[in-house]
Amino acid sequence: MKYALLKEERRSIRLIGLMLILITSLSFGDTKIEFMHYQFLEPGKKEIMDELISKFESENPGIKVTKTPVPLADIPKVLSTRIAGNNPPDISVMSTITSKAIALGWLEPLNDYIDFSSVKGMLCSAWDEEAKGPDGKYYVFVQENMPHQMFYNKRLFAEAGLNVPTTIEEFFDAAKKLTKGNQQYGYFIVTNPAETGRMFMDISRWVYAYDGRWSRNNVLTLNEPNVIKAVEMYKKIYDSKVVPWGTDKGTSRELFWNGKIAMAFEGPYFYEWIRANNPSLLSDIGTAPVPFPSHLCAAENLYLGIPKNAPNKQAAMKFLNFLIRKDIQQWYIEKTCIEGALTGMASTAFLNANPWYKPFIGAKTRSTTIEGFSEYQTEISQIVTNQLGQVLYNNKSAKTAMDDAQKEALELVSRQNK
Repeated sequence: MKYALLKEERRSIRLIGLMLILITSLSFGDTKIEFMHYQFLEPGKKEIMDELISKFESENPGIKVTKTPVPLADIPKVLSTRIAGNNPPDISVMSTITSKAIALGWLEPLNDYIDFSSVKGMLCSAWDEEAKGPDGKYYVFVQENMPHQMFYNKRLFAEAGLNVPTTIEEFFDAAKKLTKGNQQYGYFIVTNPAETGRMFMDISRWVYAYDGRWSRNNVLTLNEPNVIKAVEMYKKIYDSKVVPWGTDKGTSRELFWNGKIAMAFEGPYFYEWIRANNPSLLSDIGTAPVPFPSHLCAAENLYLGIPKNAPNKQAAMKFLNFLIRKDIQQWYIEKTCIEGALTGMASTAFLNANPWYKPFIGAKTRSTTIEGFSEYQTEISQIVTNQLGQVLYNNKSAKTAMDDAQKEALELVSRQNK
């Protein structure tokens, strides 16, 4: 009798579960959510995104995802135009429009739909940057968090009898000892202001090394003392000839994976680039935290947002709830070698197979996006790199250059706000 009752209870539980699944599916019917992203155009990443979406659709048969590919550079214009025209996608990658979209109230708050308490203490550092609004709620979802750490050539270090640097002083000493005329260099940085985005990333690394900021509390700080100190170090590196002069970043990267440069500060994707371009070098590759006193490294963050006037917000939020699940986060990092919304998701098996990845886990990061001024990112980056070029080539003092950059940037913002 007791066994029969237990059997009946189990049958009832199964029926309730099936009913809940059916109700959930019926609540969405044949809902289609539009997902706008530049990664749908990227070989390699496109296939991963396709697989991710297929996994979601198989678990949610009442929802289909329509993929809208848009080039990265066009995302801000396309998204703002579609939101203004009351025809937004349900989910969109945010690009440089993140801060503006939050400030103007374009996006739906995520806290009303996602239980963040279930992942308390696991959110990666990118959530503390552009993701929050003035009310403390999250308005964008961290798809990817890519810290830039140090890659180094173990063979070149061994030949020079050097240990991996853990301070800026040790780094600078190693860079000098690893440089051999124009045959081998210790490090590389962008030295041509025409490579605006890449040069801004490189100088940002040194700004964060000294705990500097491009802005604080939505006030531009291009000429604060720590920024000036970083520019002075950039000039010192350049003048010491431990980096190749006159080469673009693409060429410098080629020199690294051909064993001609000993150290590079790059994101985790750099390992796959080495594999693709010179797999024989992989046995010589080591990784370590950037040797900065602030223990802060530059990062590239990738955010997703759901517009307030999106036609299928509930279904779109269901996708983000799927994406933040621990099993999906683990799957994502193992597919991409890039940390997602949650930190510490790499399995022991993954780390044993990829020991180079360890410095990237839970790294203390800072995005190069100018907080509070992301809509002016391109123009302010150009102002900064032009002034940096004056420091490198014309020996303009770092303080004068950054004072001028601050003045130019403030004038730019003032003009745009009139």
